[in-house]
Amino acid sequence: MLDRIWHRFGAHRPPSRPAGKENRRALSFAPGLGPRADAARNFLRTGGRLGRTGESPALLKARTSYFREEYAYGDDLVAPGIDSFMANEQLREAAKAVFGMPLVIPFVAYGNLLVPGQELGLHTDVPAFRGADRNVLPLWLLVAMRHSGLFERWRIPIATAVSFVGESPGGEFACYPQGADGPVTELRPEPGTVVILDADTVFHGVDRVGGDDSGVRSATTGKLRLTLGAGRTWQLSTGGPGDPPSHFRYGSDELRFSVSWKSYCFSDEEDLDRWRSHSDDLAIHTVRKTFEDELTRLGTAVRELSDTELAVAVIDTFVRFPESSAAGLPR
Repeated sequence: MLDRIWHRFGAHRPPSRPAGKENRRALSFAPGLGPRADAARNFLRTGGRLGRTGESPALLKARTSYFREEYAYGDDLVAPGIDSFMANEQLREAAKAVFGMPLVIPFVAYGNLLVPGQELGLHTDVPAFRGADRNVLPLWLLVAMRHSGLFERWRIPIATAVSFVGESPGGEFACYPQGADGPVTELRPEPGTVVILDADTVFHGVDRVGGDDSGVRSATTGKLRLTLGAGRTWQLSTGGPGDPPSHFRYGSDELRFSVSWKSYCFSDEEDLDRWRSHSDDLAIHTVRKTFEDELTRLGTAVRELSDTELAVAVIDTFVRFPESSAAGLPR
């Protein structure tokens, strides 16, 4: 079923906006930062989990400009047949076990598609808080809120199930279930395998997909476009404004495809009602002040920082990535 949905959609696009509704950014004190500045800064600094340094920032960006398509969000079921996947009872039972919470509300499903040479840098997913989610706050800020531990009273636990489809070379799912200081677990993305976890807490990523990466290497300027052709073949088109386009073809078995399913989890009806009724929402205007107060307590002179410097200080102070796995490994 997921394989049919993947090919029915055809064109997939880089995730230039967060999954779900358009982000209104009610609080954005550093508009120049990218949506996932936290993960992007770490990827550019380290060269990825395996520490492949020496590549240009433009090439590293192309390696992480993967493709996404949203199949369901809330009551909006875009892909025919996705309703049975959203209501899958095995996923719901597994989600209950992640947090030990009996009430599970699935709310999104989307596909991630990577071509040879692409990877997904270490990151945690975007959390949600009562009154503060991806529809009102920048994504990097929400991630920092989760890692800071300063807003847990309002956090809505989210269980994420990743279903692997297809048989591309490489593209292992790497995660740190024991925390950023713990060992890495590498999972081969076997078709039909499902991994379910608290992705807002557990650092994870996708290692580089194997195969000919000429397409990605040619994409250091301009946008990448991926479209489905005849006979389960795909065309990657690259090239910026004024540049002649370049085209590269792949079979479906050369691409890495997975579908992520996410559900909100609640401990009881009272907990669920607090979310639905907005009776105990986080006040948005307190988010920045809370971070400023905590940074001041930790010794940062926040009054001397520009808005962008403050945002970077928030990321660097509270989002502590695994110091990986990169050390001592072949480049």
